[in-house]
Amino acid sequence: MKALRVPTGLAVGEFDNLHLGASWWAPDAQRSKTVFVCLAGGGMRREYFDLAAGSNANFSFVASMRAYGHGLLLVDHPGVGDSDAPGDGYLLDPYLIAQAHHLALQQLHQVLPELAQMHSIGVGHSMGAMITLIQQARYASHRAIALLGFGFDGLPAYLPPAARDLLDDRLALEAASAELARAMFKLPYPVIPAGGNGGIYGGTHAADGAVAAIKAVSTHLLPVPAFMSMYPHHWDALAGKINVPVLLALGDQDLVRAPDNVEHVFSASPAVDVMVLPETGHSQFVFATRTDLFAQIGQWPDRLKEEF
Repeated sequence: MKALRVPTGLAVGEFDNLHLGASWWAPDAQRSKTVFVCLAGGGMRREYFDLAAGSNANFSFVASMRAYGHGLLLVDHPGVGDSDAPGDGYLLDPYLIAQAHHLALQQLHQVLPELAQMHSIGVGHSMGAMITLIQQARYASHRAIALLGFGFDGLPAYLPPAARDLLDDRLALEAASAELARAMFKLPYPVIPAGGNGGIYGGTHAADGAVAAIKAVSTHLLPVPAFMSMYPHHWDALAGKINVPVLLALGDQDLVRAPDNVEHVFSASPAVDVMVLPETGHSQFVFATRTDLFAQIGQWPDRLKEEF
């Protein structure tokens, strides 16, 4: 594994050239030409994709994909982990974050020659899935995308009245998002307690050691993306621009659900697959069904090669 700090060229707050933290595992060149570019969800560092809990429980997406020979690139969002964190966290909206990831990936193609020869598949969890969706719709970074724990219904019941009043004027809502988030979260990088065994862990179905594994990679939220993730059907139009294969994977005890008309939502995609994992909460990597999920994603590049 190689740890990197990647320049984006973006001037944000006090940073003239915002850098993102990243981890790179080169693929087995004899076995795979695929790299998974992984973005974690809200309140998580990039190590979410390399979870482990003692010697008897391994929840690592990295380890599983490496067993298939694939490469991996884990990237921290701006404001998280080893990435630069502007003092005003409300500058970091989802569009800027997606642009930063796009620019970082372009830069990495220059400094990692092997990466430039790979087919990339974007993998995002929760808020990271939202960013992956935006990045793909705007910049077409990947050959396919896997969206884990991501839905389109949002959480409108948790929105304040000032935001609900703007749902019929999405341009005005977007313009007000930073200030609405500031009013809700108060702090530039709020920390939200994990809070028991609800939709995140799925009650008694999460594997032993799951809570400790998740807590070990937990961090603060990015308030504007967290706030905007509650908007109902706000990302439908961008989903309609995705013209690569899409995999949606959710738990049956997830915080979100797959749309009933998924083929219509991803109308430009040549193939959309949906996995609903039984007895599984929002963080799929800490449930027994992760083995099915990992197999589906690990074998996906070969199917893409055959079908597309």
